[in-house]
Amino acid sequence: MLIQVSLEVFQWVTFSAYIFFALMIMVRFAFYKKSDDSRVSVYFWGGVLFLSLVVSDLTSHLFYQTELNVWQNLIFSALTVWTMYTAAKKRSVVGEMAAE
Repeated sequence: MLIQVSLEVFQWVTFSAYIFFALMIMVRFAFYKKSDDSRVSVYFWGGVLFLSLVVSDLTSHLFYQTELNVWQNLIFSALTVWTMYTAAKKRSVVGEMAAE
């Protein structure tokens, strides 16, 4: 009974985190889509969203013995690396443009 309640709380918390990260992406993209700095932020929050999907699946598998989605985790891990790399690359480009 206690495990079922904690699993429901865990799912509610992770779902809330997904919604928050998705809203951050939409807000940053919608309000600041013409600036280069906003693209860095969109890539960063996208990376955080993909990373949270991987972490929540691994956590639920380890603690609640749910099914592990291997291909989903590999795809989201690759997307996390790509978005974080792109954010870091664009951040350095924006910094160089600001220095000029």
